[in-house]
Amino acid sequence: MEKSEFGRLPDGRAVPRYTFTTDSGMTAHTIDFGAILVSLSVPDRDGRFRDVVLGYDSLKRYRKDGHCFGATVGRFANRIAGARFTLDGIEYRLPAVKGGYALHGGKKAFHKVLWKGEPFQNRTGIGVKFTYLSKDMEDGYPGNLHAEVTYTFTDDFCFMIDYRAVSDTRTHVNLTHHSYFNLNGMERDVLGHHIRINAREITETGKFGIPTGALRSVSGTPFDLTSPTVVGDVVSQAGKKGFDVNYVLDKDPSSLVLAADAFDPASGITLETRTTEPGLQFYTGNYLKRVKGKRKVRYHRHWGLCLEPQHFPNSPNHPEFPSTILDPGMTFVSETVYRFGVKK
Repeated sequence: MEKSEFGRLPDGRAVPRYTFTTDSGMTAHTIDFGAILVSLSVPDRDGRFRDVVLGYDSLKRYRKDGHCFGATVGRFANRIAGARFTLDGIEYRLPAVKGGYALHGGKKAFHKVLWKGEPFQNRTGIGVKFTYLSKDMEDGYPGNLHAEVTYTFTDDFCFMIDYRAVSDTRTHVNLTHHSYFNLNGMERDVLGHHIRINAREITETGKFGIPTGALRSVSGTPFDLTSPTVVGDVVSQAGKKGFDVNYVLDKDPSSLVLAADAFDPASGITLETRTTEPGLQFYTGNYLKRVKGKRKVRYHRHWGLCLEPQHFPNSPNHPEFPSTILDPGMTFVSETVYRFGVKK
């Protein structure tokens, strides 16, 4: 592990960068700001290592970023209708974006704060544990929330994420990871990628992509990704700009199961996503437009795809959805594993 300074915040606080290289050669860079994964390099079918996540070269760009590249998202990932919810008879109001809904936590969201990173090495692999205290009523959420996010990188090309959180007051919690994956190493868009998602239903959405509370079968629709599908064959049918939808995973509660797999025929790189979460947001980088990324590469629409394990969006306003309530004395626990491989 190597530690260096990635940059400084306006208040003078330094933002460390950690470099991890496994015995198998997988290399990752993370920073304490936003608990962000800056880069992740894995081998293609020819043994050439390619960086497969979008990101920036500077802290300044991450501070201004509106795309959540590689970030930990919370306290509540995704959307909450009306930027409000009622819990135990009390209405809580949250910062709203254009459209009047809450998105990805708020103004002082987890992807915009400085976490404390502690690198480690154990029998599983090498990595870093990030911790952050989100104070009571930060961005409108009740409770002092102590959050931990642990990234582990393994010799068999796994990127493992373990989430833990406790609160001293009843609250809502929904955490996810927001890397944009591009399995060809940013040489082109992801329209040639193959994708399969282990889900027969999605959450039906209304205006602004906010769930209505109903579930909708994917059978006979462009959202049916239960068998490997070329992204470019269906992306134009999935919405005005592409996919941005929560899939209801076919799984038992809290079990770590295969949620999705992706494959790039050009590089041969594969990606399996496993999670304990009940949902998976599939997003195809619909709003990327000439974004200046790492190594001066310009990211355009569909330059990356997000596979975001999560509880369902707008759950605080839909008690019929799996609950996102965290009670005092209980621990929020969630696990995600991204595993890379190759097809010859």
